[in-house]
Amino acid sequence: MAVVEILLNGETRELKAGSTVEELVRELGLVPDRLAIEYNLRILKKKHWAATALSQGDRVEIVHFVGGGVDPGPRPRRPLHSTGANNGKASSHALF
Repeated sequence: MAVVEILLNGETRELKAGSTVEELVRELGLVPDRLAIEYNLRILKKKHWAATALSQGDRVEIVHFVGGGVDPGPRPRRPLHSTGANNGKASSHALF
């Protein structure tokens, strides 16, 4: 089996000769909908991944987008009613 070496995110990687960008994404186990790919210093649209064969020395950068943010952990529980000025009776508003 013939192989080619590409530079993937700054590291050398060997692939089967004739592999496409789409096959590389599949081999890496990445979710295609959350990727941006730069191929030889140009952004490669997803519709071209299957037709783009990787060759010796190609440079590929893959960025994986992650939604959300930092999970701050559980929120402290707050009372749903006040027990102060209204002598323990439920308040008409929540305190959060």
